[in-house]
Amino acid sequence: MRNPQPGLSKVEGSAIRNPKSVVTGAVISVGNALMTDDGIGEAVVDGLAQAGVPDNVRLVHAGADPLRVVQEVEALDFALVVDAAGMNLKPGEVRCFPAEDVGERVRMNGPSVHGINLNAVVLLAKRLGIAGRLRFAGVQPGSLEPGHGLSPELRQCLPDVIARVRQDLENMVEYYGPKGRCDARDPTEE
Repeated sequence: MRNPQPGLSKVEGSAIRNPKSVVTGAVISVGNALMTDDGIGEAVVDGLAQAGVPDNVRLVHAGADPLRVVQEVEALDFALVVDAAGMNLKPGEVRCFPAEDVGERVRMNGPSVHGINLNAVVLLAKRLGIAGRLRFAGVQPGSLEPGHGLSPELRQCLPDVIARVRQDLENMVEYYGPKGRCDARDPTEE
């Protein structure tokens, strides 16, 4: 891990890119920053940008468009998606898991604050044959009420959330390597 990442360019569109390296992976935030804790993905990606990530990883803000995840990962070896996820945990607790486990681990009762829910994204990724390259870092929200900024609970534990996501990213980078593709489904066991 480089800390901070040299050569990191300014945000281009909604992706932070390092133009001097071959990008093989991404950390992608999904969420609506106008719905309090649903903006946790964006806050985590911003924290990773400040701390630095490996040269072969780009950081992407997908906003409330989960289909952007599929678009991003098609040309990559791996992607770690960070989003608020109702998992019946304490606010701020993080669980990292393969895409195939989204339906089992995340409660999807009712409307999504995104255009479509993550189960639909996983189904599309499976049909495209790329689901094995996706992992999710779900963060239990404390609030999904309208409002800008994280709840006090998530603001307090944000450094721990970033550290947990960074740990999973490091495992993925080690597993997939800086330049090669690996077809295994799950680089880390939780």
